Amino acid sequence: MEFYDVLARRRSIRAYRKDPVPAEVLDRIARAALEAPSACNLQPYRFLVLTDPGLIARLNETTRQKFIGQAPVVIAALGNDDASWHRDGRPIMEFDLGIVMEHIVLAAAAEGLGSCYIGAFDTAAADRLLQVPSGWRTVMLLPLGYPAEEPRPFVRSRSGSALWEIVK
Repeated sequence: MEFYDVLARRRSIRAYRKDPVPAEVLDRIARAALEAPSACNLQPYRFLVLTDPGLIARLNETTRQKFIGQAPVVIAALGNDDASWHRDGRPIMEFDLGIVMEHIVLAAAAEGLGSCYIGAFDTAAADRLLQVPSGWRTVMLLPLGYPAEEPRPFVRSRSGSALWEIVK
Protein backbone atom coordinates (compact mmCIF):
# COMPACT_ATOMS: atom_id res chain seq x y z
CA MET A 1 0.00 0.00 0.00
CA GLU A 2 1.29 3.47 -0.86
CA PHE A 3 2.28 5.65 2.11
CA TYR A 4 -0.30 8.39 1.46
CA ASP A 5 -2.99 5.73 0.99
CA VAL A 6 -2.09 4.38 4.44
CA LEU A 7 -2.46 7.88 5.91
CA ALA A 8 -5.84 8.33 4.23
CA ARG A 9 -7.03 4.85 5.29
CA ARG A 10 -6.09 4.99 8.99
CA ARG A 11 -9.05 5.47 11.32
CA SER A 12 -9.77 4.86 14.98
CA ILE A 13 -11.47 1.46 15.01
CA ARG A 14 -13.82 0.55 17.84
CA ALA A 15 -15.10 -2.86 16.70
CA TYR A 16 -12.87 -5.84 15.94
CA ARG A 17 -13.26 -9.31 14.50
CA LYS A 18 -11.87 -12.13 16.63
CA ASP A 19 -9.55 -13.30 13.81
CA PRO A 20 -6.02 -13.71 15.18
CA VAL A 21 -3.26 -11.45 13.91
CA PRO A 22 -0.52 -13.61 12.36
CA ALA A 23 2.87 -13.56 14.09
CA GLU A 24 4.61 -12.41 10.91
CA VAL A 25 2.32 -9.35 10.79
CA LEU A 26 3.18 -8.50 14.40
CA ASP A 27 6.87 -8.94 13.53
CA ARG A 28 6.59 -6.43 10.67
CA ILE A 29 4.82 -3.96 12.97
CA ALA A 30 7.58 -4.43 15.57
CA ARG A 31 10.20 -3.68 12.90
CA ALA A 32 8.33 -0.47 12.05
CA ALA A 33 8.43 0.49 15.73
CA LEU A 34 12.19 -0.08 15.81
CA GLU A 35 12.58 2.42 12.95
CA ALA A 36 11.07 5.25 15.03
CA PRO A 37 13.40 7.99 16.25
CA SER A 38 13.67 9.08 19.87
CA ALA A 39 15.55 11.95 21.48
CA CYS A 40 19.24 10.98 21.75
CA ASN A 41 18.13 7.48 20.70
CA LEU A 42 17.29 6.77 24.36
CA GLN A 43 14.10 4.84 23.49
CA PRO A 44 12.45 5.36 26.90
CA TYR A 45 9.64 2.95 26.05
CA ARG A 46 8.78 -0.74 26.02
CA PHE A 47 5.82 -2.60 24.59
CA LEU A 48 3.87 -5.52 25.96
CA VAL A 49 2.03 -7.27 23.12
CA LEU A 50 -0.94 -8.99 24.72
CA THR A 51 -2.64 -11.86 22.91
CA ASP A 52 -4.11 -13.82 25.83
CA PRO A 53 -7.90 -13.25 25.73
CA GLY A 54 -8.17 -13.60 29.52
CA LEU A 55 -5.51 -10.98 30.16
CA ILE A 56 -7.05 -8.66 27.57
CA ALA A 57 -10.45 -9.09 29.26
CA ARG A 58 -8.96 -8.16 32.64
CA LEU A 59 -7.17 -5.17 31.12
CA ASN A 60 -10.44 -4.14 29.49
CA GLU A 61 -11.88 -3.69 32.99
CA THR A 62 -9.38 -0.86 33.63
CA THR A 63 -10.82 1.20 30.77
CA ARG A 64 -13.95 3.08 29.82
CA GLN A 65 -13.68 1.84 26.22
CA LYS A 66 -15.06 -1.68 26.52
CA PHE A 67 -14.39 -2.47 22.85
CA ILE A 68 -10.77 -3.16 23.81
CA GLY A 69 -11.90 -6.60 24.95
CA GLN A 70 -12.93 -7.45 21.36
CA ALA A 71 -9.42 -6.99 19.96
CA PRO A 72 -7.26 -10.09 19.48
CA VAL A 73 -4.15 -8.01 20.32
CA VAL A 74 -3.61 -5.13 22.71
CA ILE A 75 -0.30 -3.31 22.88
CA ALA A 76 0.47 -1.77 26.26
CA ALA A 77 2.94 1.06 25.74
CA LEU A 78 5.19 1.59 28.75
CA GLY A 79 7.31 4.65 29.34
CA ASN A 80 10.10 5.62 31.69
CA ASP A 81 10.51 9.34 32.41
CA ASP A 82 13.91 8.85 34.06
CA ALA A 83 15.27 7.06 30.96
CA SER A 84 14.07 9.90 28.73
CA TRP A 85 15.87 12.96 27.47
CA HIS A 86 14.83 16.03 29.47
CA ARG A 87 14.15 19.51 28.14
CA ASP A 88 14.14 22.36 30.65
CA GLY A 89 14.17 19.77 33.43
CA ARG A 90 11.07 17.93 32.13
CA PRO A 91 11.06 14.49 30.49
CA ILE A 92 9.88 14.23 26.90
CA MET A 93 9.20 10.49 27.04
CA GLU A 94 5.59 10.97 25.92
CA PHE A 95 6.74 12.78 22.77
CA ASP A 96 9.04 9.89 21.92
CA LEU A 97 6.30 7.40 22.71
CA GLY A 98 3.85 9.28 20.48
CA ILE A 99 6.26 9.02 17.56
CA VAL A 100 6.81 5.29 17.94
CA MET A 101 3.09 4.67 18.48
CA GLU A 102 2.30 6.43 15.21
CA HIS A 103 4.82 4.17 13.47
CA ILE A 104 2.94 1.20 14.95
CA VAL A 105 -0.50 2.54 13.98
CA LEU A 106 0.56 3.28 10.40
CA ALA A 107 2.26 -0.11 10.01
CA ALA A 108 -0.91 -1.76 11.35
CA ALA A 109 -3.03 0.17 8.84
CA ALA A 110 -0.70 -0.92 6.02
CA GLU A 111 -1.32 -4.52 7.16
CA GLY A 112 -5.10 -4.04 7.02
CA LEU A 113 -5.46 -3.82 10.79
CA GLY A 114 -7.45 -1.32 12.77
CA SER A 115 -6.36 0.34 15.99
CA CYS A 116 -7.42 3.07 18.39
CA TYR A 117 -5.27 5.08 20.78
CA ILE A 118 -6.52 4.63 24.37
CA GLY A 119 -5.38 7.00 27.07
CA ALA A 120 -8.46 6.88 29.30
CA PHE A 121 -7.79 3.99 31.66
CA ASP A 122 -6.83 3.36 35.26
CA THR A 123 -3.06 3.43 34.89
CA ALA A 124 -2.35 2.13 38.39
CA ALA A 125 -4.66 -0.85 37.86
CA ALA A 126 -3.12 -1.57 34.46
CA ASP A 127 0.39 -1.35 35.94
CA ARG A 128 -0.54 -3.84 38.67
CA LEU A 129 -2.21 -6.24 36.25
CA LEU A 130 0.69 -6.14 33.80
CA GLN A 131 3.31 -6.26 36.59
CA VAL A 132 5.00 -3.17 35.21
CA PRO A 133 8.48 -2.80 36.75
CA SER A 134 9.39 0.09 39.01
CA GLY A 135 10.29 3.25 37.11
CA TRP A 136 7.98 2.35 34.25
CA ARG A 137 4.30 3.14 33.73
CA THR A 138 1.61 2.22 31.26
CA VAL A 139 1.07 5.33 29.16
CA MET A 140 -1.17 4.11 26.37
CA LEU A 141 -3.12 1.08 25.24
CA LEU A 142 -3.58 0.17 21.59
CA PRO A 143 -6.08 -2.50 20.57
CA LEU A 144 -5.19 -4.09 17.22
CA GLY A 145 -7.28 -6.29 15.00
CA TYR A 146 -9.18 -6.64 11.78
CA PRO A 147 -12.05 -4.12 11.72
CA ALA A 148 -15.51 -5.60 12.23
CA GLU A 149 -17.08 -2.75 10.26
CA GLU A 150 -16.14 -0.11 7.72
CA PRO A 151 -15.09 3.07 9.50
CA ARG A 152 -16.97 6.29 8.85
CA PRO A 153 -15.38 8.76 6.44
CA PHE A 154 -12.86 11.07 8.03
CA VAL A 155 -14.03 14.62 8.70
CA ARG A 156 -11.57 17.22 9.97
CA SER A 157 -13.08 19.39 12.72
CA ARG A 158 -11.06 22.44 11.61
CA SER A 159 -9.94 23.55 8.18
CA GLY A 160 -6.38 22.85 7.07
CA SER A 161 -5.55 26.56 7.12
CA ALA A 162 -6.23 26.63 10.87
CA LEU A 163 -3.72 23.82 11.42
CA TRP A 164 -0.95 24.53 8.93
CA GLU A 165 0.47 27.98 8.35
CA ILE A 166 3.58 28.76 6.36
CA VAL A 167 5.47 31.68 7.90
CA LYS A 168 7.85 33.56 5.60
